[in-house]
Amino acid sequence: MVDEHQDKQRISDPKVVAVIVTWNKCRQLVRCINSLLYSSYPLEAIVIVDNASTDGTVEVIRRRFARLPKIHLVENETNLGGSGGFFTGINVAARYHPDYFWLLDNDVIVDPGALTQLLAVFHQMPESGIVGSKIYFAESPDIIWSFGARVNHWLGRISVIGDKEKDNGQYDRIIEVDYVPMCSMLVSSRVIEAIGSVDPQYFVYSDDADFCTRSQRAGFKVYSTPDSLVWHDVTLNSQRMSPFAAYYFTRNYVHYFLRFSPRWYRPGIALFLFLFLIRRLLAPIKYWPGKKDFRRIEQATLAGFWDGWRGVRGQVY
Repeated sequence: MVDEHQDKQRISDPKVVAVIVTWNKCRQLVRCINSLLYSSYPLEAIVIVDNASTDGTVEVIRRRFARLPKIHLVENETNLGGSGGFFTGINVAARYHPDYFWLLDNDVIVDPGALTQLLAVFHQMPESGIVGSKIYFAESPDIIWSFGARVNHWLGRISVIGDKEKDNGQYDRIIEVDYVPMCSMLVSSRVIEAIGSVDPQYFVYSDDADFCTRSQRAGFKVYSTPDSLVWHDVTLNSQRMSPFAAYYFTRNYVHYFLRFSPRWYRPGIALFLFLFLIRRLLAPIKYWPGKKDFRRIEQATLAGFWDGWRGVRGQVY
């Protein structure tokens, strides 16, 4: 427990460390770092975790940002995935003894006032543990990528708030949500102290939902704020799907709901997860007319469902 003096110090001048995980997105990463350097609220440090990139990321970061002492580059020998990267990054960031950890994707651009507005929510709502930004598509700056998400643990469903909606002011107030993506997630150090770090065994997908759910069950609130703006460099109308994504998305989705559903409700959640599997198996039909691609994605989806059910964790692909 912190004493009263420490609490006042945190409120008046909190220390924030940004954590970015990257893999083979050098151009986007440089743009992300540059946007952070223009933040109206000063960062204590920017921890960059490189997951063994092969596109020259490490060399570029060293060359372009070598004179900035706040840049802390971590070089992983292998690709630990997003969850493993954030696990490593949080451990490194903790050495700075921050009050908050700002978890970011490598392909986002942050508004100069984004961090200030995230911190404002913590000041307004002391029960906050995690706060997320309003995230737009970079190629369509008025189209929402995510404003957090709702989770229905009884029906086994996750609904992204604002998904591909044009921003007409319909999400213009702070709302409580079930989870926010790690594209821009500000986490209080109190959460890390209470529940630990991101679960590295997810590798990719569902690690943010898991982290937020554990935070909520420890008594913290999760919020999204419309005043913190971030743009995500992903394609709005992409129909791309791969066996890699099909496997990890399916496996971790199943694992997440099994992990947080009551044991007595296993038959019920099993039914809804089976319906989820049917939807996943049908999804590639309209995207992939080629039989070869279709079969590979179907096989990966089935493998992911089975591995999620029997508790397989970590990197497989």
